[in-house]
Amino acid sequence: MEEVELQLTQLLDTNIVTFEFTDNDREQFTSNFNYYRNLYENVEWISELAYLYITMKKQLKRYPRWLEYCKEYCKISWNHCKKYELDEHEQMLMKQDIAWRASRTWIGLTTEQCLKLQLLSWGYDIVDHKYIDVTMGVDIVVIDDKDELKYIHVTKNTDAALNKVNTKGKKVTNIGFKRDFSNHLVLAYDIEESDKNKMVGALPVFKKDYVIEQLKTIKSNETIAENRLTELAYYYKYRTNGKSYFSFKSKKGLKFQAKRK
Repeated sequence: MEEVELQLTQLLDTNIVTFEFTDNDREQFTSNFNYYRNLYENVEWISELAYLYITMKKQLKRYPRWLEYCKEYCKISWNHCKKYELDEHEQMLMKQDIAWRASRTWIGLTTEQCLKLQLLSWGYDIVDHKYIDVTMGVDIVVIDDKDELKYIHVTKNTDAALNKVNTKGKKVTNIGFKRDFSNHLVLAYDIEESDKNKMVGALPVFKKDYVIEQLKTIKSNETIAENRLTELAYYYKYRTNGKSYFSFKSKKGLKFQAKRK
């Protein structure tokens, strides 16, 4: 438990600078810039960015801090976006947009990581794996003291972010796994102090009472014996380099696996 508390303390980086485009900035947007901005933000998928937080955590052997994450994020993004047909002014706007997106992404991912550590410190077990995020579309799988599984999505409390969660819940992934977010819990943080979260610098941190009360609203119909994690493991069992099974493992050592036939 002391290790969890230490990791949580290390995550609370208060030296964060955030910004958004001003009305004056938006007056300078061109149709060409808007086209490529939409292409970068909503259409093109950059795998290095999707796994950057996890990759940096493995390399650094700790969670990436705000500035070092943003620098790497901007470098990867600009290497991709510099091929766009933008004039000098539009390039400046694109770099600003990338920097804003990098900061927003770090805040969202770190708020999620904080919640994972908080749940562990509160006595819950969790399952955390990149396949659960990328394929199932779920940020955190929580296991309570009744051995029931609950699925959590963490997002910003805006209409756009909440609509994105709803859209993701209807997706069939490229490996054939069909998502279903019904009976899932969406925890949406505010970017200021609220009944949901406090602010540590610019970082939203969920309040314990709020999270526990929200968890009580979910009537779980999945148990350790019967759940969608084993179904997801089945879809990945042929990607295990010849192993006889693929499994997800909780922080307390529970396994959710699908054996090969």
